[in-house]
Amino acid sequence: MPVRHTAKRRETHAHVGEFRTRKRPLPVTLFLVHPTGNANVRALLRAVARYGPEAVFWTAIALPPILLGLVRRLPRLQRELARRTFAEIPYRRVRMRPARDLARLLAERLGRRGRPPGRGDPLDAVCAALDQAVARALARDGRVRAVYAYEDGALATFEAARRKGIGGLRTARALLAGLA
Repeated sequence: MPVRHTAKRRETHAHVGEFRTRKRPLPVTLFLVHPTGNANVRALLRAVARYGPEAVFWTAIALPPILLGLVRRLPRLQRELARRTFAEIPYRRVRMRPARDLARLLAERLGRRGRPPGRGDPLDAVCAALDQAVARALARDGRVRAVYAYEDGALATFEAARRKGIGGLRTARALLAGLA
C-alpha cells in the first residue's frame, strides 16, 4: 500500500504585504522598517518577538539564519552574513527589497565608495526603495495597526499610514504605548 504524504502547512504570500496560511491569514499588527537593522532595531525585534504584537520586519537584505552555520569555517564571511541575519524574529516574518543595497555593497567591494556624479548618497536610494515598497504594502494590508520606522527614511510609509489612520512611531516607548 503506498504511503501518502500529508501536505505540510506552508506559509505563502499572495502579494507583498499580505501574509497567509492555507487556513487563515496571519495576524499582522506592526510593520518594523529599517534598511540595515541596527542594534536598536534588533533590540526592538527581540522585545516584540517576546512580548509584543505580531510584527513584520522590512529591510533591504535579510538572510536566513541557517546560512551562518553553513559558513562556519569562513569567519570573515560569517561576520558579514551575521550583519544581515535577523534571528530575533522568525524568517517568515521578514520582507526585503535587496536590489539597491546589493548594488551599493558590490560597488563598495569594487572600490567605488564615492557618490556617482549627479547622484545622491547610495544609502538614500536604498532607503527610498524600501520606503516605497513598505508604503505600497501598507496600502494593501488592512491588519497593520502601527508602523515603526526612522523618519528620515520613511516619508512615503508614514504618509500611507496617515491616510489609513495608522500611527507612525519613531521610539520604542511610543510603539509599546500605542499598542497597549
